[in-house]
Amino acid sequence: MKTIRKLKKKKLNSQKIMGLASLILIGGMVTSCDNIFLKKEYEYTRIEFNSYGEYKETLQFKPFDSNSNRDLSNSFTYYGAWELRDDGRYQRDVREYNINNMNYNDITLMIKDDTKLDSFLEDPEKTFVEITNDVSDEERSRGSYYDVTIYSVDRDRYAYIDDGDKNILLLSGSILVIPAAIGSLIYWNKYNEKSEYKKENKLTLKK
Repeated sequence: MKTIRKLKKKKLNSQKIMGLASLILIGGMVTSCDNIFLKKEYEYTRIEFNSYGEYKETLQFKPFDSNSNRDLSNSFTYYGAWELRDDGRYQRDVREYNINNMNYNDITLMIKDDTKLDSFLEDPEKTFVEITNDVSDEERSRGSYYDVTIYSVDRDRYAYIDDGDKNILLLSGSILVIPAAIGSLIYWNKYNEKSEYKKENKLTLKK
């Protein structure tokens, strides 16, 4: 009877150990996840403006595309005034310029200097004609204008962003794997205890 009570007591203790150890390990994983999957992101800026004085600035602590802005280029596009064709459709000249080596300050200084701006507009990287069947009154009234988009990154300003998806995957795996691993260890320990108990009984019978 004493032996049976001892085995029951050991079984209860093993269950408590398994539960306690699982909670401790999973709790540790929850705490560490916030630090493991923090991603350092710099401040990215996109500035959009045109010759009509319209201006928009967007700031965010992540690239504007999935390839760290490598596929995004600064753009300076000149749109000519819409003209009515003989066939009833409309067309305008479009010119694109390379400003990848220029920043916002460079471009604003150039725009303020009529001589520099005229010289710059004489050397487009690409030209084409845009044709459409219909143009709104607002578009026709705008005449010629330019649109500018500039991307930049400030590496002196950054934030650590939590990657929640990776945290969830890690925690889900931990909740499944950790109790299973601890259970296996407890089972192995109980198996060894039973083996030793049988050996002791055999030795006692032989005596």
